Amino acid sequence: MPCARNYEMRRQRALALVELLVALALGGFLVLGITQLFLDGKRHYGVQQGQLANQENARLAIQLISRLVAQAGYRTRPEQDSPEAAFGAMPASGGCPAFASGQSIALAHAGDGRRAELCVRYQRGFEAQEADCTGNPLAFSAQPLNVVARLSFDSLAGELGCASRVESAVGFASSSVLVDGLLDFQFQPLPRPRDPLQAIGIALLFASEQHAADGIASERPEHWRALSGRRLELPAGDHRLLHLSQLSLALRSIGP
Repeated sequence: MPCARNYEMRRQRALALVELLVALALGGFLVLGITQLFLDGKRHYGVQQGQLANQENARLAIQLISRLVAQAGYRTRPEQDSPEAAFGAMPASGGCPAFASGQSIALAHAGDGRRAELCVRYQRGFEAQEADCTGNPLAFSAQPLNVVARLSFDSLAGELGCASRVESAVGFASSSVLVDGLLDFQFQPLPRPRDPLQAIGIALLFASEQHAADGIASERPEHWRALSGRRLELPAGDHRLLHLSQLSLALRSIGP
């Protein structure tokens, strides 16, 4: 009888050990599954946040560019002043190229192609309050007041900035950064004064701040290369999310 009891006790201890090992294995698989779900959720959250940030930057950039381009060539008294009378010739200054008489929009590219300045001229309206592209108020004038605004595209710094001044002033004040996350940009050639279609085309490529696209294939670099003719040079291991936006804007205030 004692031998039988000892055998039964050893058998129970062996079963308990096997059960413990099975429980540990099941618990390990459960922990691995929960950890993977957490990592997947964190990754998807990062992707969504990166996409939202890119879309918000693109939306803000389009609004700012559209507003400024729509102002190009605006005259407070178009029935009295021709474009040549309203906007005389202006020498190059502050990053803006020289303007011919009657010209109200100009584009200057830096030598490396990674920076550009889009400059426009317009007249302040007769509203009591009006702000420039940086949000600062423009002084009221009962007479036509020419304003020069400069949009700066800098893909090296990843910024879209703006500066504004009265045409008679000397130099721009410091530029304000309006949008960040700009990875690259592309302009279509500006129309000539006598072209039947007065419009400007711009493509913008934005990148998220965080490397949230690890393991997610993207065709954006190929699309950008087909659009701009430039190969997108990204460092090894750069998994930022990319967002491509295109806009075509009519120059409504250009013309007699």
